[in-house]
Amino acid sequence: MKSIQKVNLILIMMTTFNCLVGREDHLDNVSPVGLSGDRGQLIQGDLSPSDALGLKIEGIRELIESARMTGSHAAHHEAEARLEKLIMESDANAELLVLKAILLQHEHHFEEANEYIRLALLHDSGNAQAWLTRYNIALVQGNYHEARFAAAALLNKLPMIVSITAIANVGSLTGKAEQSYRILSESLHAGSTKSEDKAIQVWVHTVCAEIASRLGRTAEAEEHFINAMSIKSPDHYLVHAYADFLLDQKRYYDAYAFLEERQDTPDRRVRLALAQKVLRPGSLTVEQLHEIEDSILGHNESHHHGGVGDHATHARPHVPLPPSRLAARYLLHLEGSVDEALNVALQNWDIQREPRDAEVVLQAAMAANKPAAALPVIAWMQRWKVEDVRLDVLVDELGMQPQS
Repeated sequence: MKSIQKVNLILIMMTTFNCLVGREDHLDNVSPVGLSGDRGQLIQGDLSPSDALGLKIEGIRELIESARMTGSHAAHHEAEARLEKLIMESDANAELLVLKAILLQHEHHFEEANEYIRLALLHDSGNAQAWLTRYNIALVQGNYHEARFAAAALLNKLPMIVSITAIANVGSLTGKAEQSYRILSESLHAGSTKSEDKAIQVWVHTVCAEIASRLGRTAEAEEHFINAMSIKSPDHYLVHAYADFLLDQKRYYDAYAFLEERQDTPDRRVRLALAQKVLRPGSLTVEQLHEIEDSILGHNESHHHGGVGDHATHARPHVPLPPSRLAARYLLHLEGSVDEALNVALQNWDIQREPRDAEVVLQAAMAANKPAAALPVIAWMQRWKVEDVRLDVLVDELGMQPQS
């Protein structure tokens, strides 16, 4: 498909999206860092102030990229510390403000992150990383009008395939899943990503995999996941997205084998335990569950309080798990605390609204025999015309199918 045809398709989709009802004021799959392309350059001898600042910014970018790839809290905290020091030493510019927003986004402090993006765009209205971060936050929060607006702003700032993928991703969640998948598939088949950065190629395949999975095209979804992981070492997001895909297909042995050699994170531990629970019923010990729980507490404490290292001393009954999708999955599927799982899932829904967040709310509402608790999710599905075979099955089982 020629570039002009792609642009026309995008404009048609955007016109269609503008007809959606209402307006609300959402592994983000591509990293703004991975798309920056600005590598610090080591210069022999003395550095000018601008060169010295550039090298410091590049070091922070590399730490953020390390945290994104591995889920390392240490890298994230080091990036935070360096950035705070740099902001205090320098005049705030768009680049520093965007980096601050990216770190806040990682911590799920979306409102604060958006404020830094707003300030960054006041400094530099054409800053591509600012627009991309704005898009990512809007997508995670289920604010699809805003996500579409930010994606359109990328049209002349990043490679065409980035804008195509961003807009198609929004379309896939707002009643245009088939059309969006076709656009991205045709772009891939036409070789539109071959000359692009590997991070962009991985992102496009990951988005295709997730759309195909929501459409129930499991073979195509797996092909895209495998292609994405073959391009470069998979990051934290892609590893867990593929593991969830395998668990969805009840391929528990494959999921366990895939995760076994991966870097240890709370997300990995929960998914490994979900597979182990099916493969070896009754083999999960209380100690294992406590370790998983402690890792989630440590993970969330670093998000909400900035502290790490002593979470193992916390007793579960005295420290409720903070709201997150991961905590809700643990409580529901591993601990069996269905009412608490539902409460945590609904609290998380107030923070972020992706299909996987909707899924755990529906599962918890069913387990707790409280179908009415799922109404916010069902209303979201109806409003945005969300197409997801997993969610459709759950809603049907709840007996609360949204109106067409």
